[in-house]
Amino acid sequence: MDRLRIIGDVHGQVTRDDLPRLDRRPYVEIVGGAPHSVQVGDMGDAETYETLGALVDPSRHRFFPGNHDHHGSFPARCLGDFGEVVLGGVRFFFIRGAASTDREKLVALGNRLGRTLWYEAEELTDDEMKSAEAVYADARPEIVLSHDGPTDAARAAFAESTRRRIDRPGAPFARSRTTDFLGRLLEVHRPRLWIFGHHHVEWTGWDGMTRFRCVSELGWVDITPEAEIIPGAGVVG
Repeated sequence: MDRLRIIGDVHGQVTRDDLPRLDRRPYVEIVGGAPHSVQVGDMGDAETYETLGALVDPSRHRFFPGNHDHHGSFPARCLGDFGEVVLGGVRFFFIRGAASTDREKLVALGNRLGRTLWYEAEELTDDEMKSAEAVYADARPEIVLSHDGPTDAARAAFAESTRRRIDRPGAPFARSRTTDFLGRLLEVHRPRLWIFGHHHVEWTGWDGMTRFRCVSELGWVDITPEAEIIPGAGVVG
């Protein structure tokens, strides 16, 4: 049976030595149970990519960038900015990027450490968005993978994340160029299934005939070529 594992944010938690919580499974163990996988952004930094190169088959386990990735040093396993891909017998369309709500903190911390922690390239440019929309309109995919979600879906996932986290009660949702752009794509064509990460929470919702699924940090689901989520095949990170 063809299937593809979709994995949420990793943030450098590749091996057990990287885990701050021992009740979680690291990325290498999650992909170990899947013939093929796609990680939906915020994989990690350049050191993370180097570790992946030694441990994980790049032809079977791919990722695309989110907002907390090391732009400028992506390995060959990175899918790129956007496009239609077939992996593990599953055809999907992917779109990278999101806006960092903690941009100012990242810039200040990076300045103190002498490192780049925030990248202007975290979101697609206007020209890249126009190109992506044209390719999307032509592809009319049944499955979409992105780092953030369209504005309404992202707002709902954010609300669920806020409800579960006592460290930021009442925090406001911040729409972005990316969430609005993804919303425009949804108006152009409604896929059967749209999976995204970024909000570190498990959430499911519907917009018309489109099923949305937000996967949590180190959470995952398995999907079929028919845009179905396989029942019982998945875990909350």
